[in-house]
Amino acid sequence: MSKSSPDPKLIYLLLLSLLGLGSFGFFSGTELNFFLKGYGLAFVLQAGFALLYLGIYRRRRLKP
Repeated sequence: MSKSSPDPKLIYLLLLSLLGLGSFGFFSGTELNFFLKGYGLAFVLQAGFALLYLGIYRRRRLKP
């Protein structure tokens, strides 16, 4: 029996889902200024795009 490694796209999808759920839970439960909530959510969105770039697009570009 050979063990196959998990699909990287699935791992990044799970990471993005956890990031989204965690940020939604954090920002909906805090009493912050509307501007700070928007800035924080934009920062989380940028982190998600960075995960997508590093995980999927960059890996596809580096394949020979």
